[in-house]
Amino acid sequence: MKNKYDIRINPPTPESEEIRQQMDFDQLLERYREWEVQHDPAPRRSRRILWSSLAAAALLAGWVIYAFWLGRTSFQLRQEAYFAAMEYVQPPMPELDLPFSSYELDAEEGSVYTAGSGTRLNIPPQAFETPEGQIAQGEVLIRFREMTDYADFFLAGIPMMYDSAGTEYHLESAGMIEVYAEQNGRRLQLRDDKAISIELPAKVRTTSLEAPADFNLYKLDTKNRRWVFRGKNQMEIQKEALQIFDSEHPMYAQQENFKEQITALQRFREEELRQLESLYPLPPKPLKPLQPDENELVFDLNFKLPDQEEPAFAKHPELQKLQETYGEVLWQLSPGQDASAEELAQNWQDASLDKVNERDYLLTLSGNETRLELLITPVVPQTDYAAAMQRYREKMAAYKTALQEREKRIAQQKAELLDKYRLEEQKLAKAFEKKIRQLAQNQPEAVQNTQIHPTPVVNRFAINELGIWNCDRPVVPKMVEIKANFVLPDGTAVKDQTLYLADKSRNTLQRFLATRNTRLTIDLLSENLLWALTPDGQIAKLPKEELMRLRQAVTESGKTGKNPKKLPGSYTFVLRPTGLKIESKEDVKMALEG
Repeated sequence: MKNKYDIRINPPTPESEEIRQQMDFDQLLERYREWEVQHDPAPRRSRRILWSSLAAAALLAGWVIYAFWLGRTSFQLRQEAYFAAMEYVQPPMPELDLPFSSYELDAEEGSVYTAGSGTRLNIPPQAFETPEGQIAQGEVLIRFREMTDYADFFLAGIPMMYDSAGTEYHLESAGMIEVYAEQNGRRLQLRDDKAISIELPAKVRTTSLEAPADFNLYKLDTKNRRWVFRGKNQMEIQKEALQIFDSEHPMYAQQENFKEQITALQRFREEELRQLESLYPLPPKPLKPLQPDENELVFDLNFKLPDQEEPAFAKHPELQKLQETYGEVLWQLSPGQDASAEELAQNWQDASLDKVNERDYLLTLSGNETRLELLITPVVPQTDYAAAMQRYREKMAAYKTALQEREKRIAQQKAELLDKYRLEEQKLAKAFEKKIRQLAQNQPEAVQNTQIHPTPVVNRFAINELGIWNCDRPVVPKMVEIKANFVLPDGTAVKDQTLYLADKSRNTLQRFLATRNTRLTIDLLSENLLWALTPDGQIAKLPKEELMRLRQAVTESGKTGKNPKKLPGSYTFVLRPTGLKIESKEDVKMALEG
């Protein structure tokens, strides 16, 4: 009996829709320029602003109008407009932008990779997909870089301010990482149901033997120009940081016992978290329908086997489920598969279809002396694609709602669980510190240099998107505002350019607009570094004695019983070029700290 095949090869691919929008950026820009002339008190002959595009102009004007409504000062408006016209992430010395490390993995198998710095990436199998939504297979290049201190943040051009409910905070960082993946020169994206687990070593300043509990996890949203809170960071002090005493020390036994107790608590905490998560299973995530790829073999499975009255897969449960979800379903070879239409059209005696993963199926065709196994992927033809996408959007909305409900149900229990273990760790740390103090009273020489600052820690978190992630906490330091002007030693004004202020005590980096009467906000009790770049690319820094002069002014004001938020008058500071050629991060730190 001759098989009756109905195999259609490569149906036509639908044409993409053209979407047009018209936005009058010119009119918006002109309104801003008129407002700026009326409100800028600085005398000038002319003022020119270079725009990268009309879109940047519209962004700038909208930002200034928004800031004006919020009651910003004239300087704040100019400063916000200045940075709004820039790229959000803009390395100041592009030739020294921080390099990426890279390694390859098999996308279908995933990998666990540990860098020389100790950073660890755990990537699950089938974690990536192409921009078209197809699961990436074969070799994938992972590229990442770590940013741990002010020099990294400076060279990478990373903004470090965080806005929450209208309040601006500095982000005290315990380390950042940027991760992305590519294949054949194309960027891939992380699949919605996958996450990369990361361990990122860092150092933080702490006054206790326990890791600070208030560091969060943030994702940099470059499109909307802001940091987005993404949950708590699980920070732990590295075991070697607790190695305070050697085996001959009288506190050695108590130290080892303390370390064992902390390790046991952390293990119990992780187990309880896993158990809690398992009580609330993740809802199944709908798959986005794929359109046929014109470069792949496309066919259907509407064929009969010998002695069968209906198509081989007419009652196949998986096929019926797909048809209920998408309507008509065609098939194409998965990436890496190779077969011709002639091979598929042979007279097969038996056939089976088995689901391999969320998207791919194994098609097995058997003949008298031939067997063909192919990974195939369901695709939706043009005639049904719009309806399939509508059903997909509805299912995705329901899926996101279910995820939010799950998080709401689990959030309180998770917070209580973490608080319970945090209190237990605090009790253990306080008991250990009490023993150290008792020993110090009897043997002061035995407990010198027991604290390690900054303390080595490891950040543990998972990311569900590729990009820049930051382990940090928002802080509002005790700031004093100073009206400042900046010049070079020859009297040249440092004007209309970026000024950088690093607070080494908090591992933060601020940016200011250096212009006439810059409003510099600074915590004078911290370890600060302030600098700008000269036209020839040198670092010009503020000498430490100038910062000491300001600190003295605040101290004198404090003697009157007042804690000034502003210093009266204005100050002119001379930024002195270091004369060092800057070719690396180490050169930056040498120039600023030397």
